[in-house]
Amino acid sequence: MEREQNLRPIRIPLNMGLLGYRLLVIRKDRIAEFDKIQTPEQLKRLTACQGQHWPDSNILEDNGYIVNRTIRFELMWKMIEKQRCDYFPRAISEGYGEAEFYGTDTYKAYDKILVTYRFPMYFFVNLNNQVLAKRLEEGLESMIEDRSLLKFMERHPATKAAFPLSQYKNSRIFVAENQYITKETRDLPDRYWLKITP
Repeated sequence: MEREQNLRPIRIPLNMGLLGYRLLVIRKDRIAEFDKIQTPEQLKRLTACQGQHWPDSNILEDNGYIVNRTIRFELMWKMIEKQRCDYFPRAISEGYGEAEFYGTDTYKAYDKILVTYRFPMYFFVNLNNQVLAKRLEEGLESMIEDRSLLKFMERHPATKAAFPLSQYKNSRIFVAENQYITKETRDLPDRYWLKITP
């Protein structure tokens, strides 16, 4: 919010809110246990691993989730392995590759449950640079309109793992609120956001 006061946000989410869709990295031998979870209340009885200063940690705690915070990213994987926490929420564009990197013999990118909240990523420009702001807004609006932004995300190495979105048609979607976004972000048109529905 502070950045949005000091700079001008181009209020069209660059990844259409993709970072706000979180699968659960879990121990592979616990899949059957997570298959039994049908409601957010059941998941809230377990403990999530998250970064000490990540905004996601605050969002999850605000919504009643138990969070075990740590400073080092690598430690979170050890914490899952040693069952010091039960799951590690990762963006659907991140979790598959990370689980493969750290070892699919131990870890599973579990996408039958998705925890989701509004989590935009914006371009920011100088408050006085109206020309650049206008060009960016018009360009991104055009990309939303002709679906070229979505097509770009489907092909880009940083985001393509999340597609096709149809792979989540049977996932259980647990919606959380992000109180750290502004009213302007809350009021953005639905067409700016990815839609993953059960």
